[in-house]
Amino acid sequence: MLSGTFTMNGGTISGNSATFGDGVYIDNGTFTMNGGIISGNVSNNGGGVDVRGTFTMVGGTIINNITRSNGGGIDVNGTFTMRGGTITGNTARENGGGVHFNSGTFNKTSGIIIGFNRIEW
Repeated sequence: MLSGTFTMNGGTISGNSATFGDGVYIDNGTFTMNGGIISGNVSNNGGGVDVRGTFTMVGGTIINNITRSNGGGIDVNGTFTMRGGTITGNTARENGGGVHFNSGTFNKTSGIIIGFNRIEW
């Protein structure tokens, strides 16, 4: 999505491949994740989620995503607010197996970020 608003209240985004944010790609928009699963995606940046805008994670799981560069779970350029949910088991070749934060604001009040890896390809 290039701009606009995306709200995920459940469901699954899985098994996708792209250059940027193969699970979810937001450029100059807003993504709110209240639940659901983003898993098994592979990209060059932001394996699960690539955000250039605003991302609020209230619930859900971002798991087992892979990036060839930065942000196995999430690659952020903008504002990321984590109020719940789990980011786990994601892998990055360069930086941020779980979350790679480029610029902007990162607020974490609750939620879990664990089990991330850095690999050599």
